[in-house]
Amino acid sequence: MNKGVAIIEESDVITIDAVKQLFANADAYVDEFLNRFAQTLNDPISAVLPRNRPVTATPLEIYTHAFAHEFHHKGQIMTMCRLLGHTPPDTDIIRF
Repeated sequence: MNKGVAIIEESDVITIDAVKQLFANADAYVDEFLNRFAQTLNDPISAVLPRNRPVTATPLEIYTHAFAHEFHHKGQIMTMCRLLGHTPPDTDIIRF
């Protein structure tokens, strides 16, 4: 599954259709990941990150990290909206 990561230039994503395509691509990657590791979610995987940093994690840990990171960005967007004086869009984030 070593496909590498496509570099996306901001200038290439100037229409809603282009954004929708990026989301469709992301959905396809998630589907592929879950299908590939469905039976081995708790089996450790080792790799070497840039600057020769070794790392070991299970597919479940990797998926959970990415999933949680998405909520971090949703929170950032909501905060930016508030700081700019806008009512943030309704999301699935619970507010207290």
